[in-house]
Amino acid sequence: MEGYQHALKILDTIKEEPFRKADVLRNIGKLNIRQNHLEEALEYISSALKIYLDVGDNLYADSTNIDIGTVYSDLEDYEKAIEYHKKGLELGEKNNQGSISVLANGNIGIVYLEMKRFREAIHYLKKGLNQGGSELSDINRTIYLYQIGNSYTNIGSYDIAKKYLDSSVILAQTNKIGNELLN
Repeated sequence: MEGYQHALKILDTIKEEPFRKADVLRNIGKLNIRQNHLEEALEYISSALKIYLDVGDNLYADSTNIDIGTVYSDLEDYEKAIEYHKKGLELGEKNNQGSISVLANGNIGIVYLEMKRFREAIHYLKKGLNQGGSELSDINRTIYLYQIGNSYTNIGSYDIAKKYLDSSVILAQTNKIGNELLN
């Protein structure tokens, strides 16, 4: 963390490249997330987002919105989480950033799951799963399948739930991931 703080002081003297300061602020924010200092993380990442937007760097603004959405989700402010994930999704789609769209859709689905809004969760998780195609990592595919199955279970569609849950378990076994899914 000290290294990043020192970098910020140096970057304050270089006015031509403000996006570099934004990168450092975002990294400090991510470190704060790992240390569960969520309010501090929100301050740093929000500062980074402001700079990215001011300089028109939408390629980092999309994922930075998703970072902020994740912090709000951790803070259990689900409406704000969805707001920022949707902003990230919009920028990701606008900039043709497929991986950002997949991530945003999955995160929105998981937030809706936390809110017990299962139909919305299914919609966004399926959208992320379908958009991801072969580029979606096995672990994310496993998570999406499992969460879709979980959502169908919660709305009483047990046959459909079983299909998704079985697929998630097979994928987890095949790739030796997700021990919690196998138990």
